Amino acid sequence: MSNPNEVLHDCNGHTDSEVRLDLVLTDREVIQELSRRREPSDRESYAQAALKVGVLAIRQASGVIDTQAIQEEGHRLIETMRENDTGTRTIQGRS
Repeated sequence: MSNPNEVLHDCNGHTDSEVRLDLVLTDREVIQELSRRREPSDRESYAQAALKVGVLAIRQASGVIDTQAIQEEGHRLIETMRENDTGTRTIQGRS
């Protein structure tokens, strides 16, 4: 298993603090959930949070982290969803 604190290097040996993904999604539930976020920035934030929760869940299943970390990320995901939903309702005039 790789070190989670390891710095990633690109093919030229440069380090970066981000990884860009170009994904083709085929899972119907994932597509439906992401499609509910109309604003691209909301969709990206939600996808990043969901990916983080998924990574933590997989790491937890592998015994790398504890349940508390997953719960904290889950709570953060829910809070992000609430904030995005509130913003969407305000923009659409549904306070």
